[in-house]
Amino acid sequence: MRAEAPTSPTTASLRTPRPGWFSWWFCAGLLMVAIAIATAQAAPRLNAENPLGFFTNAASAMFERLNIRDNNGNLVTMTNIPIWPTTTNNFYSPAVHRILQLTANIYEGTTTNLYPCIYRPLFSRDAAGTNIFISGYELVNGPDNLPTPPLFVSQVSVDVNDPAVQAAIAIAPAQSQRNIYGVPWIIGAKKGFPNLNQIAMQSVSQMTRKLLVNRPLTRTGWTDYHAKQMFVVGVSNSLAVEIWNSYNTAYPRALYVQADCKMTVQLTNDVGFAPPPVTFNLGGAVGGATNLFAGALTNTGLQPPLTSASRQPKAQSFVVPLVTNVIVLPDSVQIGNVMFVAANSTAQWNAIPWDNLFDPHWGMNITNQLRCLVMDGGPSGRVVDYVQLSHLDAVRDLTQETLAMANRLDVWTRTTNTTTFWASPAIPMSQGAIQQIQISMGAVPTTAADWTDNGLAASTKASAIASFFSFMTSATVTSNTMQAPFTPTAKIRQLTQWQANDPLVHYLTDDLTYPDHVTNALVPLSTLASMPKVTDSMFRLNERFSPWGGFGPKTGWDPFYGGPDVHLFDTALKDPLVMVSDHWNFPSNQPLSFSWLGQVHRGTPWQTFYLKSADILGTDLVAWMKWSGSGNAFLATNSAPLNDWPLAGLLISLLNTNDLRLSVNNPGTNAWLGALDGFVVLTNDVTQLQLTSLVLSSNSPQAGVIAAGLRQKRLSQPGGFFQQVGDVLAASELSDASPYLDTNSLQQMDAGGITDEALEKIPSQLLPLLRLDSFGSLVPGSNALFATFTGDDNYSYAVEASSNLVDWAHLGTHQPVNGIFSFGLGSPLDAGQQFFRSRLLP
Repeated sequence: MRAEAPTSPTTASLRTPRPGWFSWWFCAGLLMVAIAIATAQAAPRLNAENPLGFFTNAASAMFERLNIRDNNGNLVTMTNIPIWPTTTNNFYSPAVHRILQLTANIYEGTTTNLYPCIYRPLFSRDAAGTNIFISGYELVNGPDNLPTPPLFVSQVSVDVNDPAVQAAIAIAPAQSQRNIYGVPWIIGAKKGFPNLNQIAMQSVSQMTRKLLVNRPLTRTGWTDYHAKQMFVVGVSNSLAVEIWNSYNTAYPRALYVQADCKMTVQLTNDVGFAPPPVTFNLGGAVGGATNLFAGALTNTGLQPPLTSASRQPKAQSFVVPLVTNVIVLPDSVQIGNVMFVAANSTAQWNAIPWDNLFDPHWGMNITNQLRCLVMDGGPSGRVVDYVQLSHLDAVRDLTQETLAMANRLDVWTRTTNTTTFWASPAIPMSQGAIQQIQISMGAVPTTAADWTDNGLAASTKASAIASFFSFMTSATVTSNTMQAPFTPTAKIRQLTQWQANDPLVHYLTDDLTYPDHVTNALVPLSTLASMPKVTDSMFRLNERFSPWGGFGPKTGWDPFYGGPDVHLFDTALKDPLVMVSDHWNFPSNQPLSFSWLGQVHRGTPWQTFYLKSADILGTDLVAWMKWSGSGNAFLATNSAPLNDWPLAGLLISLLNTNDLRLSVNNPGTNAWLGALDGFVVLTNDVTQLQLTSLVLSSNSPQAGVIAAGLRQKRLSQPGGFFQQVGDVLAASELSDASPYLDTNSLQQMDAGGITDEALEKIPSQLLPLLRLDSFGSLVPGSNALFATFTGDDNYSYAVEASSNLVDWAHLGTHQPVNGIFSFGLGSPLDAGQQFFRSRLLP
């Protein structure tokens, strides 16, 4: 259905379009598509006069181009980002947030203001109240240096799952101003500001099993012995929030930092007893706020490359505004469906039936909703970081954790044994409980440490064993009940951390989640051991911090792979030679242009807008899922680097001030050589680690390599042509395999001197010169035919018809939506041949 465009207008009869046209002929004889190449200059489709207007219009176009849809198949737009119901329809994903963040970051490249622009979501619900969604954004702060209006920070963050919150949200088209956990403000990326770095929660549980034995006063063998057990459980939670100045300059102005958290704890069990959840409000302006004078938050002192474990930032570059400990469950015992504070009283023992030796099953769910704000100049100054996170969750199976513990004495073995050392009745008893009685009688050798580790006095070990042995074996006793003196106690610590990899990427819980380094493993503790502090992991580089080359003890090793980290120097994941936050070179005070887009942070760790060829999804999807923090392959795919390719084509049409002039599918080598002629390229010296600028000549061997690579990659595409302008980036000769770069040392700490700018120098100049072809096809309907054309969004196309290829009639003007426009032809084309063409208008 398609023939390739000629490299210049032909002079053949009937096929000779007017000067300046490229034409495509379809072998069916019914459809011809033509593209006009205009020579007049055009204005950019976006402007930077209004930050909110730019943010709204650019993000809307990006959502449309990437065709991001929610779980119901609806297109996500700037006026319809679903956030509730959270279990089925919450589509505020990392992919959605990245588009919004990228848009804000692009705008920052046009400004000279000190502080970043800030945008806050507005919310609406449908009339039925079944869906709540982001229906737009408002400007918190624009490109100025004014304080943040108090209204924005004085509104407390709320939980969208609260029915009262839902009812208070306006019905569309009305909008509500709210701060909602899990739905972040959008803050443009600027260097030099401190940010949330880590949240750590330490949950410590302690479980003790006590055994009470009953025997006849006069012993007649191992008959009529009975037992009951009491499990005593206690849990405490500690929480800490850390802020970091990740730059090598002390913060020059005063700061106000505040963190507040709503911690909700829900206990569960297997007997139908469900105590109501308990909520603890932590921190805030009183207990979680810190005022810092100018310079108090020092520079990091880091000197890359960070190849030594001893190279850690200064502790004074961190601040912890919130650290707290909460007793979420005092030592308690469950009796039936009631939970009592453990007092080991006779009344509590009496409430437990004899010979009912089942192990109760306790679980605990912890949910944290956290807000953290950093304000320049004090509590009435300018917001420079604002985070409101939800789903900072931890789930624990307290009983299973304890019973599964490896223990030399096997006192937690859950295997049931009905053949106990007393014969009648045959009481079902766990093997661990039997072991506990044997230890208490001295039948199992133990050490002093075995007793002290379980919170028992080693000095009384001998007398306690003797007393209990006598009770169990003596012919007569004066009291027929006695508690086993050895009471195994398991103390278990779980540390859960949410850490920022790239300091600029920390606005979603997913951003702070990385399976390899979020340490929520269970660690047994001695009951007498000093308690680790929840802040022990703070005031140093966190385990997730992994720029180019990684850092310190983590360098060269990845626990997920159990071997060398193959992504330490992976340009598909991170920009080369960006080892610390200071190494970013973001644009500033630039007119809107595609030329500097590759320098803009893309909203994923350690990456700018992606104009390279390497595809991490094609080589290691799992690595990208870990890197992006998403455990969902579909959502991770939506935020992957190659998603910038279609955005490149879109942004060319939105930002370019010149009409597109070269077909992305032009087969002529000379046309490509001509387009490349005069480009400024960078070449590296691997010995001096320096970059040198050269001017690309169309008759150079390197230009020939690039042109050949473009042709080969085009022919390898489906149908033999590029579907969109950004598809040319698949030609590695433009970037990762540039003939001007010696990439043999790229996978090393020094990267052979190659920067991300050097890798993307050619594509950043080439893409603005390209246009997308308009391809046409006929689609039959029940009573008519439909014509479908491809094209560039935000450009208009005139559609014309002819029966003789000489006289053309105007049928209408169309603008593609997501790269396509269609129209009906009215009736079947049975009255002779007809030709149709689309014309790109200036």
